[in-house]
Amino acid sequence: MSELWTQPEAIALCAEIEAICPKFGCHVALTGGLLYKSGPRKDCDLLFYRIRQVDKIDFEGLWQALTKIGLEQTSGFGWCFKGHYYGKPVDMFSPEEEGGEYNPDDNTRNLVRPTDVAQTIGNRIGQSHLPAEF
Repeated sequence: MSELWTQPEAIALCAEIEAICPKFGCHVALTGGLLYKSGPRKDCDLLFYRIRQVDKIDFEGLWQALTKIGLEQTSGFGWCFKGHYYGKPVDMFSPEEEGGEYNPDDNTRNLVRPTDVAQTIGNRIGQSHLPAEF
């Protein structure tokens, strides 16, 4: 098996995952280069999003269930997780998780406040839209 991913392989993996993940409160979506670029890619990017009728995704149960199909989480926290599917790299994201940004250099959090992001965006367009108290 090649270490590179193809779009049909990624879609097949998403179908396998989608058969499992609703039990844990979420759905899966393919994103990244395998979705919108042609040709093989080095990794498969997956997004896990919460079913709106569920309060919280059971990530602990989800990760355990996904190992049964060969998808293993190897690192990460917050909204970014790294893993492998039969040796091929998989990046997994969830907007539902909290805890800051993933720093691959030291596997620690880089906390970012929403106001910092808004200020940065405001500065890039030449003005801030934040109230003065921020």
